Amino acid sequence: MLGQFIYTLHPLVLAFLVVGGTVSVSFLCIVCCRHFIRLAYEEATEFKIETYSDAFGVAFAIFLGLIIVTAWSSYDQTDNILRDETNYLNDLFKLSKYVGDPEKDELRNTLKQYVTAVITEEWPLLPQGENSQKVGQHLFHVLDILYSHESSNKTEEIVRSELNKITTHLLEKRRSRNINAESSVTPIMWMILISCNVIAFFILGLAVQGSLIFHVLLQSLYAFGIGLMILLVIILDRPFYFGMYYGGGITYEHFETLLDEWNGEEKQVSSL
Repeated sequence: MLGQFIYTLHPLVLAFLVVGGTVSVSFLCIVCCRHFIRLAYEEATEFKIETYSDAFGVAFAIFLGLIIVTAWSSYDQTDNILRDETNYLNDLFKLSKYVGDPEKDELRNTLKQYVTAVITEEWPLLPQGENSQKVGQHLFHVLDILYSHESSNKTEEIVRSELNKITTHLLEKRRSRNINAESSVTPIMWMILISCNVIAFFILGLAVQGSLIFHVLLQSLYAFGIGLMILLVIILDRPFYFGMYYGGGITYEHFETLLDEWNGEEKQVSSL
């Protein structure tokens, strides 16, 4: 799919293609309007295209704003989901000390394997909206461990019950994270956005009069701004894409910090 291919490109290449492509389309619209449509328009009756250009511009701006808000909300939600996921993992790790020794070590090792697998195996798939079912099996193994052993006392029984609840919440958060890795802007929304963009270029090409150089400069600046906004939507639409290359935004930093904290805690305990 075209969407999958786009997110395999480096952000700089993607920026060049999106912004450059938008400016190129605007230039083609200028040529078309100047040499073909404009002649027919000038021969028509006194038709005030500026009125329609203003109305369409407002409608287009509102639609573009709604798409940006949709993508931004999904991006924000994904960041919160990741924080919840790492918090649940940390709770599991901390509470595991209240179960028996062999089981505690197995639980902690499984949690470490899960976090490591998220970083090394699953994270590279997330920018393309994919995930690894193999990674999720580590969490199901946590449930297997909890259900395969009986509680030795009342305290351990309460802890096991809490661990089961946390693991269930963790599975839900992982599912939500993987869903949010997919596109939040639907194909029909993209089609409408691109179509409106081209129509806006045509209307602007008809509305602007005067020198050709001034026309090209004005419309190129307008197209450059629209291209940057479309690029912003593309980046926000796949929350894990940009951080994969530049470390900003949503990254696996929370998981790395968690793993370092666990390893440091175990070293400290073993040294006592």
